[in-house]
Amino acid sequence: MKKLAKFLELIAQYKPNPIPFSNESNIGIGSKFIYCPHPFTNWSLNPAFENQEGQRIHTKEGFRRTDREPSTVAFCHENPDAYKIYCVGGSSTYCTGIFDNRQVWPHILQTKLRSQEANQPLSVINGGVGGWSTIQSLVRLSTWGPLLKPDLLIVYQVKNEFTPMFNGRASETTVFPDYANVMAQISDVMGSSLVGRVSSWQKINDGISSVYVNRLQNGSKNLGRLDSEFVDGILNRFEIITQTAKIWDAQVMLVPEIVASGPYKKAVDQVGDRLQNLADRFDHVHFWDPRPLMPTGQNYFLDKMHLSSQGCYQFADLLSRQVQAVMMTNALL
Repeated sequence: MKKLAKFLELIAQYKPNPIPFSNESNIGIGSKFIYCPHPFTNWSLNPAFENQEGQRIHTKEGFRRTDREPSTVAFCHENPDAYKIYCVGGSSTYCTGIFDNRQVWPHILQTKLRSQEANQPLSVINGGVGGWSTIQSLVRLSTWGPLLKPDLLIVYQVKNEFTPMFNGRASETTVFPDYANVMAQISDVMGSSLVGRVSSWQKINDGISSVYVNRLQNGSKNLGRLDSEFVDGILNRFEIITQTAKIWDAQVMLVPEIVASGPYKKAVDQVGDRLQNLADRFDHVHFWDPRPLMPTGQNYFLDKMHLSSQGCYQFADLLSRQVQAVMMTNALL
């Protein structure tokens, strides 16, 4: 009955060829889709999405809220002296599987830092979007970064660099560096018709695997296409992120993503290990490795990489100490 009710709501909210993002108060593609099409990043967060409590948990610009303010930009304009921290990442930064914004680690980090830095106005911006790689994060950073001008970037993102290779059709012997030969457009998956919108609702909300052409069940074999050139390209994107932040004099903290086990772990750890060398090359870049510090039991993780509410609290507590050290160093300069 619950699924039927949601399908009926989708039908009631249907608009042909909607634009999800707007300064006006509208419902775009409706309140039931977590994700929506985006002209440059393929997909982003649907501003109109509502959680089980009927709360809109995304801002109108498509960021996950860390404050009650419905606009990320408006909050920054109203608090020009705030120390701004921008979290770059995919689903492990967005915190997929947790629908209460107060229980995700960027929000908890903000709460902790505000209590510890009472004399310093502070805001944490959650820039994570499920399924995003550094390619999409770079697009967002290059457009919103110069406007928001964060003082610190926290980059917690690796695994999704390999997701298109894992899920992409095996007939492609090599994967293009922009994933163009293994990834479809989410707008094509959703379609503009009522039937397409309703039929795609469940598979898009369960994840965005539907954007991959002919997703395979035995995708671990596809990681055999990974080579050193592909990994070097990933690390180049991390370096571009660090240099983009330098345009407005931001600090950067590179944080290896935790994958406890499974077919992705070796590749993710390989990139995570090399982030230390990248950080050592630049004075404004810091490195913090949570992998030996975070417990990986079922109380802390929903699966092999997504933190539970308890895990988010633990992660934010550890991370807050590193952020405070960076803030203190900046204050002394």
